Amino acid sequence: MSGANSLLSICSERKYPGRGLVLGSDIHGVAFGLYWLTGRSHASQQRRIQLAESTVVVQDLTDGPRDELRHYTAAVRNSRAVMLGNGTHVLDVWDDVEAGVSFDEAHRKIDHEPDPPIYTPRITGLAALSPGGAHGFVTAGAASDPRWPGITQHRSLHIDAPAPGQGQLVTTYSGDLDTPRADGTPSAVSIESAWESLVSDVWEALDPNLKVAVVAFPLQDTSFLSGIVKNKHA
Repeated sequence: MSGANSLLSICSERKYPGRGLVLGSDIHGVAFGLYWLTGRSHASQQRRIQLAESTVVVQDLTDGPRDELRHYTAAVRNSRAVMLGNGTHVLDVWDDVEAGVSFDEAHRKIDHEPDPPIYTPRITGLAALSPGGAHGFVTAGAASDPRWPGITQHRSLHIDAPAPGQGQLVTTYSGDLDTPRADGTPSAVSIESAWESLVSDVWEALDPNLKVAVVAFPLQDTSFLSGIVKNKHA
């Protein structure tokens, strides 16, 4: 049975986790990234994840106008790093880091989403890549202060080199379906399988009425095309 701090336990116990990302090392020591979408509204359900060589994109399946809170580049990579997150801020932070700005400094420019009264956190993950392996893992959330929504708290967790079976998770929500509660606080979690199994495992753990898409990919491959995706809608 999964432990209380395992990724799958958290996915199944949080009725509405919103969007979530994981960076970690699977049970075989393979460094990976994972991202999922859930949604309450019809518009949030009408999305899919599409892989390209250097990007992972959350696409709209309707003919409606683009919504930057729902449709965005969720991950980007090159030979030096991989970044993922839940909005258009991913490319903003990526551009800053590519220009030589530290991740922490770039992240401090990010605010939570402008969606009162929830004030959804913007979540981000970064891993550095080198011939010796993936390292410098960081997950972060830009979340509204519970008492003063005008203040953004910048919360981060750094694990330089996760051990096999160790990961770090951050989700946008932690409440139930009727009263979603903003989260955005990264935490360490246990990973109890190989990364290839995680897409199906996380998909099964998420609420069947809310889940939209899950993607996982090995960090050190040269392309996202080696990743595995499960979409509710083709």
